[in-house]
Amino acid sequence: PILDYEILSKKDRINEYMIMGLRTNKGINIKDINLRYNIDVENYYKNEIEKNIKNKLLINNGKNLYLTKKGFDLSNLVELDFIQLWE
Repeated sequence: PILDYEILSKKDRINEYMIMGLRTNKGINIKDINLRYNIDVENYYKNEIEKNIKNKLLINNGKNLYLTKKGFDLSNLVELDFIQLWE
């Protein structure tokens, strides 16, 4: 076997966490991501979260950010909003 690995920057790790977390039924635990990466995810992604809530693609219940049924159907578009912040 060939040993291969990639060292991700903090922003890349947050990006991966967001993408993978939004793909789950429970979504992203706000407290967990804030503690893990020392950020305020609701403030940092304020515009992206508000846009997707307005479009009925995302729900923020105060504990988790998670996709609606419609959001799951359009999850690639939702994820792009969060990725573009890093580009």
